Amino acid sequence: MSENRNIRDLHGTPYQIGCLSGSYFNGRVKIELDDIVSFMARFPQAVFSVVQKMKQLQQKYPYCFEETIGKADGLGIDRHVYMMLMHPEILQEGHESCTTIMVKNADGSVSLCHNEDDVFRKGNLSFVRVHTQDGWFITNDMYNMPFGNGICIHQSGLIRTINYCHDTAHTGISRYFMRTFPKDIMDYQNPEDFRESEWFEVDEDRGFARRHRVYKRIIFAPGMYREDGSPEDFEYLKYYGRRLSGELEQMFDCHVHIYRGCAFLMAGEDLRMGAV
Repeated sequence: MSENRNIRDLHGTPYQIGCLSGSYFNGRVKIELDDIVSFMARFPQAVFSVVQKMKQLQQKYPYCFEETIGKADGLGIDRHVYMMLMHPEILQEGHESCTTIMVKNADGSVSLCHNEDDVFRKGNLSFVRVHTQDGWFITNDMYNMPFGNGICIHQSGLIRTINYCHDTAHTGISRYFMRTFPKDIMDYQNPEDFRESEWFEVDEDRGFARRHRVYKRIIFAPGMYREDGSPEDFEYLKYYGRRLSGELEQMFDCHVHIYRGCAFLMAGEDLRMGAV
C-alpha cells in the first residue's frame, strides 16, 4: 500500500468534522450497501434496533453522535443505513478481530503495527488531526469507524490502541492486554525471553520490584512457598506481611494466611476477582 499518508487537519463542530471525514472518502472508497439495505427491508426489527442505537448514542455520547451523522452525510449515505454499517452485530455478522502492537524504539520513536482482519478496501485509510475544544489528537481515519477507534496519539504524547475481541459466548475475560517490556522485543530469541525479568537495571530483590513480585505471587498463585522462587520474597513477608494482608483484605473479600514456610490468599464468598 503506497498511498499518501499526509495528516489532514479537521476543524469545526463535531458534525462538521464528521462531514469533512465522510466527504474525503466519498468517491475514494467503493462502498457496497446493497446487502444492508436488503437486510433492513426484510427485517423491520433491525431498523428498530438501529433507531434505538442512535438514541442511546445521542443521549450518552452526543459529540460522537454528531460526528457519526456528519460522516454519513459527508459520504452521502442514509443515516440509518450508515448506523447499521457501524453495528455489524445487528446484521448478525462476525466482528473483525483487529490487533495493534506498539513498540518503542531505542531512539525514542514509536513503531505501530496493525493487523486488519476486516476486508481491506483501497483508499479506506488516512490520518487526521482532529481539533477539539480540549486540544487535538492524531488518529487513523476510515469511512466505517469513529475517530480514535484504532490508533490515537494525543497532544500530550499519550498513545492509545484498541484491540477487538467479540465472541458468540462472552466469557468476561479479555484476550488482549497491555504490558511493557524492559528492552526491545526484537532482541528476544525464544518465548522464555518474554517470561524473564520484568525490570531493567533494577535490583529485583529489593524495593518496589520485590514488592510487586510478592503481591503478584500471593494473588495469582494457588499458594506461595518458601522453597519456590526468591528467598527474599519470604523475607518481605516476614517484615511487611501485616501491611500486605491489610491492603489486600481492604481491597478484596479475602483473608491472607502467612505461615513459616508458605502463604495463601483465601477467597471470601463475595470475592469476584477472576470470576466469570
